[in-house]
Amino acid sequence: CGGAPVPTSLITTYHERGLSFVQGYGMTETAPGALMVDPSMSHETVGAAGVAHFFTDVRIVRGDLSDADSGEPGEVVIAGPKVIQGYWRLPDATDRAFLEGRWFRSGDVAVSDEHGVITIVDRMKDVFISGGENVHPAEVEKVLSDHAMVTEVAVIGVADATWGEVGQAFIVRVRNDAVTEADLVAYLKSRLAGYKIPRSMVFVDSLPHTASGKVLKSDLRARA
Repeated sequence: CGGAPVPTSLITTYHERGLSFVQGYGMTETAPGALMVDPSMSHETVGAAGVAHFFTDVRIVRGDLSDADSGEPGEVVIAGPKVIQGYWRLPDATDRAFLEGRWFRSGDVAVSDEHGVITIVDRMKDVFISGGENVHPAEVEKVLSDHAMVTEVAVIGVADATWGEVGQAFIVRVRNDAVTEADLVAYLKSRLAGYKIPRSMVFVDSLPHTASGKVLKSDLRARA
């Protein structure tokens, strides 16, 4: 599987049926693979993006471009013969996309464990700051997606006079009366820190998607 984050509940469903669930991570600029979960590690790395793909070097770096420690969030940067040399006739975009002329900036936040297995945390542009704390929408979405009555969810940051930004969740339910906002807030309280819990929830029939199945958060931000 690839293209977008996968709910852990779906992965464990495959495992319960005796199947491996192999995820890959990459992008067009890396042609397209960068990370992959080997079948032998599928059951031990649920939700992870895996280790470096063949012909690919992957690092997680801090803002000063030094390597992040194990468990420390940083940006995924990728190098190797499969990575593009640049964007066609866009020299400025090419300069912004590469570090030291070699490492392609993915724009994704990730962490690695002590074995070098990498898990994608979120898109850098999707992270918002609430009361001085970084909130990763993907983390909130993962927890909400595990609720039995939630089919799909997307979380964005919206302006707030007190906290700067707070979360707003767009939720597709199994059926219209399957669960209420109060139910979901109660569900989240035992699973997330208070500042990560969305301050508002919008129940929708469906979420907007790209042709490849990714949620169009730009459309949700425009709606908000």
